[in-house]
Amino acid sequence: MISRRTRARSLAAALAAALGSAPAAQDDLRDVVELHGGEVRRGRVVQRHAPGDLLLDVGGRRVRVPRAEVVSVRTVGDALAELLALRRPGLSVEADWSLAASAAALGLDAVARLQAWHVLLRDPEHAEAHALLGHRGEPGRRLWRWPGSDDWLPADAFADRARRERFTLESEHFRLTGRGGLRAAVDALFDLERTYAAFRAELGPALHAAEFFAKVDVIVHPSLRDLPKISTTVEEPYCDPSLRGGGVVHTYQEATMARPARLVALAIEQLLYRTLLDPRAGLPPTQEHRIAAWIEVGLGRWFESRASAAPGHVEFGAPKLDPLLAGRVLRYRPYGLHQFVHVPFLAYHDDPGAAPFHVAHATLFVTWLMDEATRAGTPPVALRSRFLAYVRACYADGKGNSSSALDRALGAEVGRVEDLEQPWIAWLERAAGMRAVRQPHVLRPRRSLRDIVVPPVIR
Repeated sequence: MISRRTRARSLAAALAAALGSAPAAQDDLRDVVELHGGEVRRGRVVQRHAPGDLLLDVGGRRVRVPRAEVVSVRTVGDALAELLALRRPGLSVEADWSLAASAAALGLDAVARLQAWHVLLRDPEHAEAHALLGHRGEPGRRLWRWPGSDDWLPADAFADRARRERFTLESEHFRLTGRGGLRAAVDALFDLERTYAAFRAELGPALHAAEFFAKVDVIVHPSLRDLPKISTTVEEPYCDPSLRGGGVVHTYQEATMARPARLVALAIEQLLYRTLLDPRAGLPPTQEHRIAAWIEVGLGRWFESRASAAPGHVEFGAPKLDPLLAGRVLRYRPYGLHQFVHVPFLAYHDDPGAAPFHVAHATLFVTWLMDEATRAGTPPVALRSRFLAYVRACYADGKGNSSSALDRALGAEVGRVEDLEQPWIAWLERAAGMRAVRQPHVLRPRRSLRDIVVPPVIR
C-alpha cells in the first residue's frame, strides 16, 4: 500500500517537472503553456477561461497565445490546489514536512514557509523546518526569527510575543496581519487559500475568472471593539475593495473563536473584484460605489454556509439553511426583488434594523439561484448558469447592477426578476418548513430603499 507521504512526494515530483524550478522574484515564469509541436511558453497565465486567445503575462508584458495552438496549461494555482488537497488533519509530522518540501520544489515559497511554521507548531525542534525558515541555533537552543525583522527569540518568547504584538505572515495569494498567536494566523491563511481554490474550481470557468498576483491584505483584530468601523451604527467585519480602502479585509478573532469572523464570506467578496474586475478599468472609488452588493454578500454567505472542518482545513459541502435568515425573509419582505437588487452596499451595514433583512434576502436569494435543482419558468430552466452569466456581466463586462441586465441573463423563458419572487418564496417555505406571512411591500416611486422602516416587533 502506498503511504500518504509517498503519494505526496510523487505528486510533488510530477508537478515540479511540469512547472519547473522556482523563478527569480523579478521574473515570475512559474506557469507553463505547452503548444503543438512541443514548444513551451512560460510566464503567468492571466486568463484561461474567457473565449479567444489565452493571455500570458511574461515579465509584465501581456502575450496572447492562440487557443488552437495550446495543448495543456499548468499553473501555480493548479499546483497549489493539488497540494492543499493532500494537506489534511491526521497526517504525521513528516508527512506535513513533505508538503512543505514539495511546495518549495514547486516554487511556492510562501506556502512552503507557511507549512514549515505549521510543522514547528507540531514539532518545535524539527531541524528541516527551522532551516527553511532561516532560524539559528542547535537543538534545544533554537532561536526563531520574528517575521519581517532580524529579531531572534527562543521558542517561548516568540510564542508570547506573537500573542501580544502584531506580525505578518504570507501565503501565495494572501497576506495576514494579526496578533492572536502563530497557530491562528497559519490556520487562517490556509483557510483563505482553500477558499480561493474552491472559488476557482467551482466558479472560475463560468465567471471567466482571471488569476491575480498582488496579495490580498487581511487584518485580524483581537476583538470586535478593535475593528475600524465601517458604520457608526453596525459593528461587524468587512472588506473594502475600493480605491480608498485598498482592497483590505478587516475582521477579528477572539480567543474562543475557531476562525476569524466572516473570514470565508469576506474572502469571496474580495475575490469577485480581484478575479473579475480588471484593475486597469477602474475600481469603485468608495464603498458606496460597490458594484452589486446583493451578489457580493449573497455569494460570500453561500460559501460560508457550506464551510466545515477544522481550522486550516476548511471544506465546502452542501449549503446549510439558517432558519433565522429564513424567518426574516418569510415574515417581512419590505421590497420586491426588482427593488432589492438595487440596495446599496452601505445599507447592509449602516442600519441595525434593516441591515439583517438585506443580508437575509441576499443570502437566501443567491442560495436559491445557485441550487442546481432550481427551476423556474416554462419550460423549466436551470438558473445557476444564467445567474453566473449575470455576475460576469456586472463585474467583467461593466453592466453594474442593472435589473434589465439580469432580466436578459435570465432569458425570455423565465421573464423578469420580479417573476422569480413566487418560486423563490415557495422554495424557501419548503426548505424552512414555515409559511410566508406577509406579501412583498411595493415601495412608492419616490421612496428610498434606505428609508425602509422595519417593524420593531420582528427586529
